Amino acid sequence: MFPPRVRSGGISRGLVQSLRWWLDLAPIAVGGLLVATAYALGRAHSPLGELFYWLGEATMMLPSIWRVLSPEAGTASRLRVLVGVAAMQSVLTWAYSPDQFRFPDELQHLRTAQDILTSHRLFTPNLYLPVSPGFPGLEEVTTAIRSLTGLRLFASGVIVASLSHVLLPVALFLAYREIAAGDERSAAVATLVYSMAPHYSYFETLFIYSTPALTYLAFTLAAAARALRRGRGLVWIPLAYVPMLLSHHLTTLVGLGLLLVMAAIALRTRPRVLAVRFAGAVLAIVLASVSYIALAAPSTWSYLAAPLQSALGGLFSHSGGGGAHPAAAAVAPAWESLAALASALLLLVLSYVGVAATWWARARRWVQLFALLGLAYPVILGVRLTAADGPELATRGLTYAMLVIAFPAAILLVSLTPLRLGGRRLGFGVAFLAVALLALGAIVEGLPPAYERLPGHFYVASFESGVDARVTAVGGWAARTWTANDQRVACDVSVCSEWSGRAGAVASTTASPLFYTASVARLNAVVKALALDWVETDQRWTTQVPRTGSYFPNDSRANAHTHPLPLSWLTKFDRDPLIDRVYDDGDIHVYRVSSVWNG
Repeated sequence: MFPPRVRSGGISRGLVQSLRWWLDLAPIAVGGLLVATAYALGRAHSPLGELFYWLGEATMMLPSIWRVLSPEAGTASRLRVLVGVAAMQSVLTWAYSPDQFRFPDELQHLRTAQDILTSHRLFTPNLYLPVSPGFPGLEEVTTAIRSLTGLRLFASGVIVASLSHVLLPVALFLAYREIAAGDERSAAVATLVYSMAPHYSYFETLFIYSTPALTYLAFTLAAAARALRRGRGLVWIPLAYVPMLLSHHLTTLVGLGLLLVMAAIALRTRPRVLAVRFAGAVLAIVLASVSYIALAAPSTWSYLAAPLQSALGGLFSHSGGGGAHPAAAAVAPAWESLAALASALLLLVLSYVGVAATWWARARRWVQLFALLGLAYPVILGVRLTAADGPELATRGLTYAMLVIAFPAAILLVSLTPLRLGGRRLGFGVAFLAVALLALGAIVEGLPPAYERLPGHFYVASFESGVDARVTAVGGWAARTWTANDQRVACDVSVCSEWSGRAGAVASTTASPLFYTASVARLNAVVKALALDWVETDQRWTTQVPRTGSYFPNDSRANAHTHPLPLSWLTKFDRDPLIDRVYDDGDIHVYRVSSVWNG
């Protein structure tokens, strides 16, 4: 990317402008190169991979934080840095898995995209993620690129996800600038703080429906805040909102909530005519959204009910929250857990003191009331500490909560930077160290987890590290061999993701007991009861415990695996005269078991 030609001021001014571009972007490029090198070293099983990874992250993030916080930096420079970091994060996601989608959520949406291409229509049922076809925004754009260019679905999906992530900081900056009544520095710092959400740097760069939806949400907030601040432009709100509605259920509901809150604030702070018009527009959007979900995606409510019940059940009960599986937690150094805790406490302080600083500074009433939303962070902490799957729910919830937490935190950080002690910029140093700690916390709390932060190692039934060449091969075999899309299968988490995403299979969520026995009779009873067609086994189950806590979908012994499975639990499949082994690569075996129940 090259800077625009400067026509006035001569060569020296153009040279200065060029230097500014390279000074802003060079650390990001060098840091990204170091992280990509770490990935290569990880695949080569070199012990230097971890060192290169952390050097790369530090080289990429620390100068970027410094530049955005610096009072001397201009708005253009801050935006260059924010967009540059987002672009490099997308590049590194591609570098982590450069040939195919591996994350289970990505394979769910790959299924919907493949269905659109084969059926030439939307809303084809997806047995892997039934709620997905009702929100086809991501897949529709991806398949359009695939049809127009001839690119693979993987390449088309990477383009859509990457472009969405690169536009996200721009949309966030526009939203925060309007909320902050034109304060561009606070808007840039708020965007920086938001980028410290744990899922920002990796999960929200994947081929998943929340990736473009988040960008649409930020543009929706920008349009709404602009209409309230300037008294015109309500028409821009649905133009940003409708693509979000068509892309992701949870983001849509969060957007509705924020629009309703903004309408309530407007009724207290804006001229009555404008506030009523805005509230009317929001109510129309609410009615349209509820109608669309009821007609096109009625399963949304049941799909979201489970995590909501888990979160609320934890908050209003006295049971302790869930943590990481012991096998997974054991590979994360103790300092990472301490860094995550320190980062969470720091964010709590920044949000609460930021709200107080906003009111103390006698900011405009609109700014003060919006900053109050930052007090919501303890709810996220409560879910993390009390819900059964609290860490995962809290991390995903923080993606949305950070939209309001980042604003008062940024107000505080900006107000700190001018403070001096003995001529030294003490305030700036404190602000820089605070954001740097947030960045460290985001890395250790986000994805990939510590055990697969570098690619190159295989761990059974894990996320990306559970999909090696053998798992990919058996997924391709199923896609080529099975003519029907509703084959009922029992398999480990990784193979089930491949079979469901690429071959349209239906992975049983109650089949794990058939693996926990050496009895052929018990095996046949479970196969018959579930009417299974195919069963997969992997000899590597006998040498590894699952880092995620589960070998199988909805594992009946989840988080209880302290030893690998006995070999006799797998050899029973070959002793059963009613089933046939049809695939064997030395470790992965596939058995046709339908003859057990259909003769």
